[in-house]
Amino acid sequence: MGASVGDYNNDGWPDLLVTCFGGVVLYRNNGDGTFTDVTRSAGLGADCVEKPMRDEHRAELFARLDAAGLAGEVDVADFRRYGSARALYQFHVDHAAAY
Repeated sequence: MGASVGDYNNDGWPDLLVTCFGGVVLYRNNGDGTFTDVTRSAGLGADCVEKPMRDEHRAELFARLDAAGLAGEVDVADFRRYGSARALYQFHVDHAAAY
């Protein structure tokens, strides 16, 4: 998670972009000490969807937990896998012209 300040709409007021798991949230400064969530109207937002957790993902997760000394303390089955819903990020030869 992180945040960035900038004036996305050039109105002279500092706006706030907050990054979080699964997307971003854009807050427009109203100039009166309040902010409005304009994420969707600005064309931003979460593009995250749950993806299948295959055996190789579970193995990689277990290896990372083991390296952190957490194997056996945390159940791999409690985790979910997420990824982008946007087709642009998922290369398919039929969409080669889009690149």
